[in-house]
Amino acid sequence: MSAPDTNLDRQKRRHKGPLWGIWGGLAVVAVLFVIWLAYAMTDTTPETEPVADPANTGQSEVPAEDAPTVTGTETTPSDTEAGTGTPPAAD
Repeated sequence: MSAPDTNLDRQKRRHKGPLWGIWGGLAVVAVLFVIWLAYAMTDTTPETEPVADPANTGQSEVPAEDAPTVTGTETTPSDTEAGTGTPPAAD
């Protein structure tokens, strides 16, 4: 069934506010979408800062200049004879 009294001028006038609200909401969403796209496309990592390696445990692979070289076999004091080693160098 259709409405018995259809006055198109009155319906246009009554729907003008809600239609402007819908168009305004779509415009706000479009502006926010463009802002989000601009933010997503920018590179936020500075060029001077090195990227962290997740596999790196924080230990340097390069030994210090005065660090002793380890050959892979470590001895404990009980394994060596007392008094047979060289004394540490004096500073």
